[in-house]
Order: sequence, then structure tokens, then C-alpha cells
Amino acid sequence: MKRTIFTLIELLIVIAIIAILAAMLLPALNKARNKSRNAFCINQLKQLGTVASFYQGDYEDYFFPNYFGSNYWSVWLCNNRYITGPQSLTCPANTSPAPTESTIVTGESHYGYNFFHIGGSSRYTTPARSDLPARLTELRHPSRIAIITDGYCPENSISWAYLGDSSADGASYSKAWPWHDATVNVLWAAGQVSGVRARDYVEAYQPYILGRKTNVGSRWKRIADPER
Repeated sequence: MKRTIFTLIELLIVIAIIAILAAMLLPALNKARNKSRNAFCINQLKQLGTVASFYQGDYEDYFFPNYFGSNYWSVWLCNNRYITGPQSLTCPANTSPAPTESTIVTGESHYGYNFFHIGGSSRYTTPARSDLPARLTELRHPSRIAIITDGYCPENSISWAYLGDSSADGASYSKAWPWHDATVNVLWAAGQVSGVRARDYVEAYQPYILGRKTNVGSRWKRIADPER
């Protein structure tokens, strides 16, 4: 009987040691997982940057437009083999539903496209020409102009293929979203990818982080402001 009690105590000690080791290792494992997800996301955005470059080579330096007829940009890129499929539009850190063949046709994508300034011209021209995309050669300081970022729409818990240029844009647009340890991953017009620090999407739209609309400090507009 005494031996049984002693064995039970030994078992409890072993369980306690395992629990302590797990508690010590879990933060490191989570950190490694987050780094892996971030690296995957950065690679996804770099691939989209390559796609944009290929498209510009095919279409006289223009970025791809928001719409191709009734198709979203993401659908057209899939159908025309610029990207391999909805998996190219998926970020592993984004907790909203991953885009699929059936949902990209309704506009779902973990990565949002700069709707007002790059994919279209509604901030610059009359409604009749608002569908005209930006041209790389007309951009000033392209390394400071965001074209695609991590996205999410909190109003309906979905990630859309379009990004608004203000945190107050409605439920039809994703907002730039810090999925990676308070960081928004951004593909810039010059082709590089980097992270922008922001605690939440409201802070992401503050001046000289990503800014808003055509205001001073906006990283959405076609003519970027100088660095502070």
C-alpha cells in the first residue's frame, strides 16, 4: 500500500515537471509559429508583387484594375494563370475564412488591393473614368505607396479583395489589419514588402503610418509624401 502511494506521488511530480516545461516552451513555440506565418505572408505578398510586375510588362506599365468586367481582380488573375488559385490569396495568420474557388467570385481575399488609388481612379477623375487603374510611371516615390496589404473587415468578419483608404470606410472594404504581432504586412508599388507597426487598424490609418485618403502622410495616394 505504501509503495502504491509513493508511486502516485512520483507520477504527480512527473506530471508537474512536464507542465512546467510545457509552460516554459509554449511561448517559444508560439513565437516560432508566428514567425513562420509572417514569413509565409511576406512570401505571398512578394509573389503578388511579381504578378503586378508581369502584368505591367503585358499592359504598358498599368496595374491591374479593380474589375475585369464583372470579375474581381483576384478572379481574373486566377483565371488567366497569373496566380495559381485562391491559396495565393491566403494568409495563415488571418482568422477569417480562407478564400476558395467559390468565395473569390464574391470578393473574398485575405489580401486587399488599394481600391481608390491603384486599382481605380475615383480619387482623381470623373466617375466615367474611375475604373482606370494607376500606371507605374505616373507614381512618385513608389517605394512609399501601398498597393496590397493584410486585410480584414470587422463589420462583417470577412476579408475582402478591396482596401479602403480610411478606417471609416464601410463594410464593402477591408481595412489594413495588423495580423502579425501588431504589424501590417504591406506590398509597396516598387515591389518590396515590409511590415508597418500598428496596434490596431485605426492606428494603421494614422498619418505617416499608412494615412488616409489624399491627406498629408497618406501612403495610399499616387504621389507619396516625403518621409518625416
